[in-house]
Amino acid sequence: MNFLYSIILAIQDLSKNVIQKKSIINGSIWLGLWLLIIFLTWNHMTSFTQKLLLWVPFTFIKYSGTYFIFTLLWIQAILITLGIIFYIFNRFIEKYLEKTHSHYFILITGTVIVLFYTFLFFYYKDSFLLYISHFIKILPFQSIKELISIFLAILFYYMLFSVSISLIFPFIFNDTLKNLAYEEYPDIKITNIKKSKILYLSLRDLFIFIIISLICYPLLIIPWLNIITMLFLWTYVIKDTYYHTVKNLFNLDDLNKKEQYLLAFFSAVLNFIPLINIYAPAFGLLVFYHYMIEKKEI
Repeated sequence: MNFLYSIILAIQDLSKNVIQKKSIINGSIWLGLWLLIIFLTWNHMTSFTQKLLLWVPFTFIKYSGTYFIFTLLWIQAILITLGIIFYIFNRFIEKYLEKTHSHYFILITGTVIVLFYTFLFFYYKDSFLLYISHFIKILPFQSIKELISIFLAILFYYMLFSVSISLIFPFIFNDTLKNLAYEEYPDIKITNIKKSKILYLSLRDLFIFIIISLICYPLLIIPWLNIITMLFLWTYVIKDTYYHTVKNLFNLDDLNKKEQYLLAFFSAVLNFIPLINIYAPAFGLLVFYHYMIEKKEI
């Protein structure tokens, strides 16, 4: 249950102006940089994705694109609904519910929403897939293969954009995290961690992400496996940077790999929602921060 409590505290901290401001600035700067990179490398990327699709049967391409969009809509419906509900009831959770009850509120609400959309999407699965298939056909592209190749190129750029804002954010969020700890955990011991070390971890993990992404790139064509692959890559690449940043900054106890993956997973899921994903780095760091400090105090 400590995981759920950490999520609640992280959501509450996200409402602070300084955190929102840094998230927007970080996201805006990287958006500008990646738009420039896309402009310079677009033809090369689409050429690469088209060559990749030559090895895949046409029927499978159409099937894969339709199912990927279907799965993405299902995930976004769940996340957007959760976000709206927690935004509306945030003050209620904070003021009127004790820790244990708020845990159950989050758990029950999340479970009900997931089950509702799962039932809705899969009950009307054939209708959804039919509409998506028709939508793909009417798009102004020369062929479905060209559409999927462009979609894969955009997807790869989006993955790199999301991981860029996630890995560099600890570097610019370091001082804010210290000030937050002074307010929320005045007795916690704060140590100085060199920003060069955080930057090294971030750049190292970014390089690892690019290499693994290129290796796993063909998996993005396979329905369901593409979603799992994206989640795994985002989770895997940020866990070390976030974990070591928080651990070294507050001299906290070690976490096992299972805990690291689970905490990073919460941040990775937000990357599926454009615009909202600029808050994913702050949310991920805050979840690590609250979980590790609460665990030490317990």
